[in-house]
Formats: sequence, C-alpha cells, structure tokens
Amino acid sequence: MTLNNDSPADKEKLLQHAEAGDADSQYLLSLKYLEPDILNSEQALKWLEIAAAAGHAQAIFKLAELYERGGIVKQNVRTAAAKYRQAADAGLVEAYMMVAKMHLLGKGIMQDPDEAVEWYRKAAEKGNAEAQYNIGEMHRVGRILPKDAAEAARWLQKAAEQNHLEAQVRLLQINE
Repeated sequence: MTLNNDSPADKEKLLQHAEAGDADSQYLLSLKYLEPDILNSEQALKWLEIAAAAGHAQAIFKLAELYERGGIVKQNVRTAAAKYRQAADAGLVEAYMMVAKMHLLGKGIMQDPDEAVEWYRKAAEKGNAEAQYNIGEMHRVGRILPKDAAEAARWLQKAAEQNHLEAQVRLLQINE
C-alpha cells in the first residue's frame, strides 16, 4: 500500500490495510502519525510496534532510532542496539551500519571493533558507500584493520564510484 496523496480516502484505505494486518501499511501509518503536523506519539508507537512484531525491518529500525534518541519513548541505548541488531538480522543494510557503529563506540552494547568491522563489511558488500569508505579508511590508516594501501584503494574506489565525496577526496590525496 502506498500513498499518492494525503486525501481522507487514502488515509482511510491505509488504516483499513493496517487493521487487516498488512505490515507495510502499519509502518506507513506509523510514519504518518510521526509527521509534525499530525504527531500522535501513542498511535505512532502502536503501529510501529505491531509492524515490528510482524518482522517489518524498517519498523524495527525506526523503533531503534526512537529509543536511541529518546523523546517519544524514554531513551534506552541498550534497547536501541538490540533493535538495530534485530533489523540487521532481518537484512536491512542501514541497520548493519548502526550495529557496526554501536559496536565501534560501545554504545548500548559491548565495544567490539572486530564485530564492528564485520558489520561494516556486510554493509560494504551490499553496496553501502559509507561502509566501503569506512573499510577503506581503516585499511588506509591501519586502525582496527591491517594497514594495506591496495585494500584501502579498492574500497575507497568502490565508495567513490557511488559519488561518496570523502572517498573521492581521499583517493585524490592518495594519488598525489
């Protein structure tokens, strides 16, 4: 179910699909309730939690973001980390990045640079330019990963080919 506009008929149709158990509609409805002009935290959380319970990876990820930031829900970085991991296990590449970051910083979970690298690699192999850049930089400076100019250039090139500006600049610096 997608919304083409914000007509009352579309909103009603979305609600009907959500109530019928369609996880995509539940997620979209939760996002509607999070919009500033509509903001209804209770309804947003209700539909996010229902969609997440159905295994909707984006809903799980959104809940993780809310727990990480706090505000609508009480901030809880451990819950955020667990939900990011759940979304990553469901295959959401953005969640791979957050799990990597949480492990790298020890935010909400035990700091584990090796585990962070594994999650960055998963994201990089799925084509995530930021992860490719991070792996390249780790190889370039020899932080966490062994210093390896060829591997650094290979990963930075992959990110640069996706218009990752920092990777493009770093490649220019390396090739000077």
